[in-house]
Amino acid sequence: MLKSLLILAHIHLAALTPMPVLDHCNVSWNEVAGADGYKVYFSTVKGGAGTLQAVVNTNAWSCSPRSLTNHTVYYVTATAFASGIGESPRSNEFAFCFVNHGARKC
Repeated sequence: MLKSLLILAHIHLAALTPMPVLDHCNVSWNEVAGADGYKVYFSTVKGGAGTLQAVVNTNAWSCSPRSLTNHTVYYVTATAFASGIGESPRSNEFAFCFVNHGARKC
């Protein structure tokens, strides 16, 4: 039963329009029943595979602005995983533009 829950579980990240310009990042999603944890991926290419940024056991994550490049659009996805079962499909993408020091243009 857990295996089918993870395979069918799609994490949904809230998409905002227009794309937000942020000086920080906080990502959260609905919990997936039976998941041992979640993986968060960032890409600078829409639809790109991205790189693993974090493995967490809660349904939220905050990144350090020091790890982001100024005036860059990031595409964030997340997955759920369970030991011995594997990883769910990636969520939809959440896009944001990172700017430091409170600038409001990307």
